[in-house]
Amino acid sequence: MKESPADPNPLIAGGSQELFPQACTIVIFGGAGDLSRRKLIPALYNLALDGLLPTQFAVVGFAIDEMSDDAYRNFSREGIERFSRRPLSEEDWQEFSEHLFYQTGNFSEAAGYVGLKARLEELRPSSIPTVERRLEQMVAAQLAHRAGDALFNAALGISEAMARVVKSDQA
Repeated sequence: MKESPADPNPLIAGGSQELFPQACTIVIFGGAGDLSRRKLIPALYNLALDGLLPTQFAVVGFAIDEMSDDAYRNFSREGIERFSRRPLSEEDWQEFSEHLFYQTGNFSEAAGYVGLKARLEELRPSSIPTVERRLEQMVAAQLAHRAGDALFNAALGISEAMARVVKSDQA
């Protein structure tokens, strides 16, 4: 439905239409999977090209596969080359790839999340204060309860309210 001038969008009325994205870290649970390669990484690359990602951001793939940061960057580059709506530019790739990282871990083991927590702290620039972490899970339903328990047990900084949401989704 096209909005008429008489019906301005109440969410932006009187406000600035420019977005100022804040520094962030995006964790892709299942980051070495097909969804990540075909959809998520190419979409993030395109958002970066559009200037819609903050200047200070990190993307951390988290999965059980053993992989280095460089191997994850190669995996991501292949996905962008094959599935991005825009062709890969070497200059843009060099800048984007500096923000890609990988952490090996098992969804059902707390040790993987402890490693993830340490990696997130390592990647957080000192100029960015610790902020509340909000986690969205994109894992198979049969793994969700294990992932939720492991996140809570590893004390990644999620609030008790978020832990209750994760646990209620299991029911």
